[in-house]
Amino acid sequence: MPLAVNPNTFANNPLDRAPRRRGDPAWRAAQCVDSHSRVVPCRDLDPFVIVPQEDDGRAEIGWIRPAMAAALAPEDTWVFLGLKDAVAHFAVGLPADATADSLNGRGSFMPLRDIAVRLKPGDAAILGQAKALVDWHTRHGFC
Repeated sequence: MPLAVNPNTFANNPLDRAPRRRGDPAWRAAQCVDSHSRVVPCRDLDPFVIVPQEDDGRAEIGWIRPAMAAALAPEDTWVFLGLKDAVAHFAVGLPADATADSLNGRGSFMPLRDIAVRLKPGDAAILGQAKALVDWHTRHGFC
């Protein structure tokens, strides 16, 4: 009998990678300015998350709007993660000196390994993908 959800936390990514869209520069540019799009910043590969005050509360991805992300990093450095409900989701790597204060103090940058157990499985998978792609793009700027 197959499992309803893969027990591997990082294997349950709900985003559609949208292979037909990701290579279209005009479509991508439009998504980067669409106020419905979401961007998760990562500092030194630590994603921005919102953690509730209660010790047993669920953490959330610290999605920000494109306008805020554009003030932190140019759109051509954003990595397209995929679509969910026709909304584009991106990740962006920030320099080591970036602080949560630059994101209105809404959350904090945390190592994914430390926070994964408090995230919904789909969110943990999205952040795993974001971390991997930001790292790859940082290391392979000319590919």
